[in-house]
Amino acid sequence: MTSPLWHWLEPRASGGEFEHFFCGPAAGSMPPCPNCRAPLLVYAQFDPRDRRLGLGELGVAQVNCVFCWRCALAQAPLHYRLSAEGSVELLSFGRGAVEVDFPYPDYPRAFPRAALVLVEPTPRELGALEQIRAGALWHDLEPDLRHLLVPRHRAGPGLASQVRSHACALCGKAMTGFAVFGNSNLDPRGFTGSESAEVGFQACVACAAVAAVQWCD
Repeated sequence: MTSPLWHWLEPRASGGEFEHFFCGPAAGSMPPCPNCRAPLLVYAQFDPRDRRLGLGELGVAQVNCVFCWRCALAQAPLHYRLSAEGSVELLSFGRGAVEVDFPYPDYPRAFPRAALVLVEPTPRELGALEQIRAGALWHDLEPDLRHLLVPRHRAGPGLASQVRSHACALCGKAMTGFAVFGNSNLDPRGFTGSESAEVGFQACVACAAVAAVQWCD
């Protein structure tokens, strides 16, 4: 059976063969957000040895997926370069004021850490997702598949067709999507408090560069 081009990302108490992690404090050298000076928000740390991600040619030890919701940085694509050790060097970002009590009051500096595992979507899930892309609503789906109307975390090179590609800030070539995250995490408030908010991550293998882009339905 052919392996799917993308997988669900699910936080677990323990991981598998590869060292993928969800949230938690940053690993490696990480600059603060250039606008609000808070620690950059870690969505995930991926082990690029996992071929299911399509990141093996980046030439780095780990792939940090970072963002910031507290300020105007979130209003433009965030571009950064990864060092061989996986540390982050900011390249370009949205500039502007800090948001007050946004996305919600007492926003944490980091969310609880967990292992992250890749899980294959089932044929029924893939069929339901096709229905949703075609405009299906809650009542059109089977009851046990209606949760798919809320964006879920997913990863893999097959996501490239689901997210508009951005140009690499270093070489100008189109980047390739490798991960998309919805709102949920181990804090019941989630990343933004909005189930429709998503953040997608794209990579330029030649430059070891990453872009993070947010959107809401």
